[in-house]
Amino acid sequence: MMKNMVIYLLAVNFITFLLYGDDKSRARRHAWRIPEKVLMGAAVIGGSIGALLGMSIFHHNCAEDVVGDEFIKRWGKKMNVVVSGKCWVDCANKGANKGSALRHFQEEYGITPDETLAFGDNLNDIEMLKRASHSFAVENARDEVKEAANFVAPSYKEDGVLQVLKAVLSGELC
Repeated sequence: MMKNMVIYLLAVNFITFLLYGDDKSRARRHAWRIPEKVLMGAAVIGGSIGALLGMSIFHHNCAEDVVGDEFIKRWGKKMNVVVSGKCWVDCANKGANKGSALRHFQEEYGITPDETLAFGDNLNDIEMLKRASHSFAVENARDEVKEAANFVAPSYKEDGVLQVLKAVLSGELC
C-alpha cells in the first residue's frame, strides 16, 4: 500500500497529463521530461520507470480523438490504455484496472461475483462489470459497456444508480 501518492499535473499543447507515482524525486524527474508531442510523452511512460504508476490524459473536448487510435494501439501492448470518459484516457501498468482491483477485494473478503453489484458507463469499467454477476451499465453508457454488463440501469440524469440501489435495498432486485 502506498503511503505517499505523488501527483503531477502538466499542460502541454492543450493536453493535460496527470502523472502519479510512489517516489517523489523519480516521478518529478521523469514528469518534467515529457516532450511537447503526445506520442513522445507516452514514450516516457512506456519505459522502465518504477516510480510512475500511471498517467491520465485530459483534453477539454475529447481526449480519445486527440490521443488517437494509433496511440492506444501502440501503447496498449505495453500498458493498460483505456478511455475513461469523454475528456479522459487512462494509462496504467498492465493488469491494473478496476476489474483486477475488484477481484483482489473479492478474494480478500471472501465475496463471490454473485454477491457483487457494480455500475459502469465507460470503457475503464468493463473488466469490473465482468467480475460482478449483478453488473449494470447506465443507459447513457457506451455500447461496449452495455454489452459487457448483465443489466442496463436508467441514465445518470434519471438517477439510475440510485434507482437500482433503492430497488436492491428494498428487496425488489438481486
